[in-house]
Amino acid sequence: KQAVDLGRDGYLITSDMGASVEKVYNEVLARGVTISFGGVELRPRADELDEDAGSFENSTMGSNPGCIIVPDELIEHADLPLYRSTLMIKRAQGISEQEFNRYFEQPLDWPVFLDAQGRSKTAVPMILTRAECMEAGDTMNGMVSYLAIYIGFVLVVACAAILAIQQLSSVADASRAYRTLSELGASEGEICCSVLAQQGVFFLLPLLVGVAHSLVAMRVVVDVVELFGHMQIGPTVGLTCAVFLLCYGGYFVVTYLMSRAIVKDSVRVRRAL
Repeated sequence: KQAVDLGRDGYLITSDMGASVEKVYNEVLARGVTISFGGVELRPRADELDEDAGSFENSTMGSNPGCIIVPDELIEHADLPLYRSTLMIKRAQGISEQEFNRYFEQPLDWPVFLDAQGRSKTAVPMILTRAECMEAGDTMNGMVSYLAIYIGFVLVVACAAILAIQQLSSVADASRAYRTLSELGASEGEICCSVLAQQGVFFLLPLLVGVAHSLVAMRVVVDVVELFGHMQIGPTVGLTCAVFLLCYGGYFVVTYLMSRAIVKDSVRVRRAL
């Protein structure tokens, strides 16, 4: 990115912790809040954060809760000790990723510096390659997906199994009533349609309640996830919903097919008599 000219009394704020945190910083910048540093009153040079400049390093989640960018001259005059330094390296053409990773596995001579008390300190490196970052992200997404699908799957199976058993018992107990309806002239298709409507209501109402609760809870979950940075939970939510609907709908279809078989057996008994 291009260099930013802050002048002698300007500052900026950067962050990559998501919309919830960025909203607070944008409010500060928009109101023109001044900051006193090194005897200088600093004023914001932008009305909002630059999202593309919020990350200083590779990370699977947000790693910058908030940094104030001030003119270099103020840092030099303040004589502040170095707290953290980030070096971004791009692999040269012709160098494979395996060769690049092996280079950092070797012992390297890291710089030595003096702390605020004049003591000699050696930099402690934290190396994260592109491959490791992507692997960590995939691992986290897989773990979240597994937990979400597992918990949701257990609840769906339990609820759907209870509904299926209740409906099948109800249809079996009402076999005489279906036989009577057939004797009164109701066709087999009409009886099956009534069973389908009844079971559709029983399966649909809990689903609507669950969807309503999920929509309310999802808003809170999204706000919490945004605190960890720009994490994408859309694929995980979509996969969970697909598994949920497939399992729940499968129970409904199986329950109706078995109920229809019970109805047909009842009608055949009447015709045989």
